[in-house]
Amino acid sequence: MPFSSMVLIMTLLLCINSIPSLYAQTLEPLGFEYFKLDNGLKVVLLKTDSPSPVTVNLSYNIGFRLEQRGEAGFAHLAEHVWMASNKIRKGIVNASTRYDHTSFYAVLPPDRLRKYLKQEALRMRNSTVRQKILTSQKYALNDEHKLTVTNHPYGGFPWQRMPKIAFENWQNAHDYFGDPHLISNASVEDIQNFLNRYYIPNNAVLVVMGNFNSASTRSWIMKYFGSIGQKPLPQKPDISEPIQVKEKTAVITDGLIRRPALSVAYKIPERTSPYYFAMGLIDQMLVKGKDSRLYQLLVEQKKYTDRVNGGINYLGNMFTHNGPMLWMTHMVYDPSVHKDSLIATIEQAIGSIQREINDSMLEQAKWGVMESFKQMREERNGLAVSDMLACFALFDDDPAQYNYIESSFNKVDASMIRQTLTNWLKPSNRTVLVLSPKNPE
Repeated sequence: MPFSSMVLIMTLLLCINSIPSLYAQTLEPLGFEYFKLDNGLKVVLLKTDSPSPVTVNLSYNIGFRLEQRGEAGFAHLAEHVWMASNKIRKGIVNASTRYDHTSFYAVLPPDRLRKYLKQEALRMRNSTVRQKILTSQKYALNDEHKLTVTNHPYGGFPWQRMPKIAFENWQNAHDYFGDPHLISNASVEDIQNFLNRYYIPNNAVLVVMGNFNSASTRSWIMKYFGSIGQKPLPQKPDISEPIQVKEKTAVITDGLIRRPALSVAYKIPERTSPYYFAMGLIDQMLVKGKDSRLYQLLVEQKKYTDRVNGGINYLGNMFTHNGPMLWMTHMVYDPSVHKDSLIATIEQAIGSIQREINDSMLEQAKWGVMESFKQMREERNGLAVSDMLACFALFDDDPAQYNYIESSFNKVDASMIRQTLTNWLKPSNRTVLVLSPKNPE
């Protein structure tokens, strides 16, 4: 072979092997302003020059994981009641209840920002629960539960059903629908008391993103929110989870399905651990995209299923929670396949990463993870980024952690991947849930 041809081939091979590094989009740090009011309200202002609308995220550090036992479901019910009293109709206005926080967000034209901030401050200062609204939202919650869980094929699978089996601590195991009996009997005084305890400035963060006037917005926030008095914060419950030492299994029958479904979950490192970022990369390798290990094995090669889903924190992303969490995967599969074959294939995929992990695989996974964050950054409404900033402020008092996500992933090496697989993705730390049809195909 001529020397020039050999040089050309070697150059092409080098280019192919370095594709992830060449095309990785290094995210520019977000230049936001972070401050606190005297009453403890945390504020994040992220000004952009784009013509996008203004996104406002007001999040409170109360989610269903932090509820007391006698108030199971109150976080979700309080969110509904609060939303029902919203008077802003121009723009996108919505809310969500998660494990550790409840968020109220709006995507508004810039000329509606002042009115929205004033409304939210008035509601924080003097929330009033009315019987008519409470009654209507109880019905709404009941309808939501029927629509998403009881009357829906594969309802609540696996996001609602798996934590009840995998977790030991009630705080982590119950879901945001809570106790139907408690919800049905919740009084105006009950929900009023809940709002008065948790919907307070020193338990909240306000994030404003978009093309707004910084000086005016800061002035409005000081004017409307600044004089609201802070209150003693409720004592947070113990959400610690014991170490799992034995595999758990469960089978649940669902009369609305015709094909069985399987979910496998593992408890994972704490969110503040360096190994948590290794887990994020393992998640990328196992279930993200059609080139992932589980998709290739279960769908392409063995044809056990036509789709594989999975991830960390099914009710958000890997950074929008603040306590014990699961990595899960789930799939609907052919009735002729035994669940043990699926579990063996999952073990095969985990083992293949353990054996084969190298710098090239790591670079590819890091590229994939950062591409997902790049896509979040490019969302016009900014909701994903605002949620992450709110969580870093609420949980860590440090929204700047958003700017260090990429460097934290880059610190992960092959040995950390192997150690994470060994310590966490092992059979004794596994929970297996099968959803079985009453009348299979």
